[in-house]
Amino acid sequence: MSDGSTSKRFPKAPTCANPMSGNEARALRVLEIMNDFRTLQVHTTSLVTREEANPPDQTAYYLDGYVVLRQCNAEAQAILASHYNPGNIGLEPGSIPGTEVQKATLQRIILDASTRRFSAHKIYLRAGAGIRWVQLRQQVSSKNLPPEKKAQALRAIDARLRQELSNITDESVINDLRTADARKSYWIDEDPTLERMLAWIRRQT
Repeated sequence: MSDGSTSKRFPKAPTCANPMSGNEARALRVLEIMNDFRTLQVHTTSLVTREEANPPDQTAYYLDGYVVLRQCNAEAQAILASHYNPGNIGLEPGSIPGTEVQKATLQRIILDASTRRFSAHKIYLRAGAGIRWVQLRQQVSSKNLPPEKKAQALRAIDARLRQELSNITDESVINDLRTADARKSYWIDEDPTLERMLAWIRRQT
């Protein structure tokens, strides 16, 4: 996938100018993706474990924003709890060079890691929308508004949350990640497509 920064990417094969091999580049890509994943998990945890993320009473428990935050917390934990399952990469060690087996293995790890990062970013964006909903409700509640105006303001905040969540599509999430990768001049030639990541998610469930 081209992002306009081809000249800054790692080469697919060793060159005189850059001795990094294809498998070394793939291994580095795994580290980059997993570092992003860990950062997203930390940020998500910081959102969903805030005191304000907890509903103030039982009546508020089922309000949209608090439901979203609980969902994000559960989904983030589920990603951490899921084990890497490479499946059958279709290669038999001994029948082909070891470097080819390593290549296929690293490509499968890149697929799994990319999918986890994709899911984690989507969860993080949803959690951020949930926290903004909470904060906006708190601002309205702190004001001395007539009951009718207060109810109207709260409905508007609910509508804003629904709009934010509807804007967090699979396409927008992957575009966010690709933009960040391009900004850092990462090598993404073998990163999986959105369609392949979605298929990998379906396979793991």
